[in-house]
Amino acid sequence: MLRQRLVLEVETSPDLVWSEGVADVLIVDGTWSHDDGRADPVVLVSAADPTELPPRVRALLPSDASVRTIVSAARLVAEGLTVFPESAMDWSVTDHGQHEHTLVAPAVALTPREKQVLQLLAAGASNKVIARLLNVSVHTVKFHVASVLRKLGAGGRLEAVGIGLRTGLVML
Repeated sequence: MLRQRLVLEVETSPDLVWSEGVADVLIVDGTWSHDDGRADPVVLVSAADPTELPPRVRALLPSDASVRTIVSAARLVAEGLTVFPESAMDWSVTDHGQHEHTLVAPAVALTPREKQVLQLLAAGASNKVIARLLNVSVHTVKFHVASVLRKLGAGGRLEAVGIGLRTGLVML
């Protein structure tokens, strides 16, 4: 059923092409064998442990991920980005730019509210909009923004969003 919905989504998107033989990105489920001899980056839809994945897996999505989420992850992977659950956080990288098989713990611990604020900053929301959405005062939002900037060591909102994207604190 998921395959049929994915094919339909791809067929109705002018910038995507469905192909059985050649791919920029493979979308596979938990039954996939990574010993298939291919080198394409993979979007894995599975409940797999992020620390046990082969290096070509560039995205790990939950088994109940929507078609839109899967397609979005495939687009990001095709652009060279990685998409992993927040619990995985960040890949460690060798001097040669190769991904290690181990994942590192987050360097920054944000509160749930600070994570919400950072996510809204990434969406381009102003302090007033964030205050309205979170049902708090603008002063409280300013406090949370300042705390996020301090914890991330960022000089501004844009830098905080960039750090959040690189560390997995922010998901697009």
